[in-house]
Amino acid sequence: MYLQAIEIRKIALPENHPSIARGLNNQANLYNSQGKYDAAEPLLLQAIEILKQSLGEEHPNTQTVQKNYQIFFNKKNNTFNNKFKDILQRWIPSKFLDKIMLRNGIRKNNHS
Repeated sequence: MYLQAIEIRKIALPENHPSIARGLNNQANLYNSQGKYDAAEPLLLQAIEILKQSLGEEHPNTQTVQKNYQIFFNKKNNTFNNKFKDILQRWIPSKFLDKIMLRNGIRKNNHS
């Protein structure tokens, strides 16, 4: 539904209208909540670019979408690190695992 709304806005509004960015941000948040990070990231980046052009970097809407991107980026990295850690724990002897995780910046937690 967001995608249809975005397409309608792209036809009806100027290409850098904040309403288009809002739709892109909403769709990206939906993808993010579904774990579809590869689909979410370009939409968030496009929304940020539109808002910077149309409203400026200091505008609250621009800053909100930039914060959304930071949250997305952290979630994406945590998901990747957890998957990587699970693979390592299955295949690498524990005496080597701590060193590998430390070198790759992956924190060891006890609830995985």
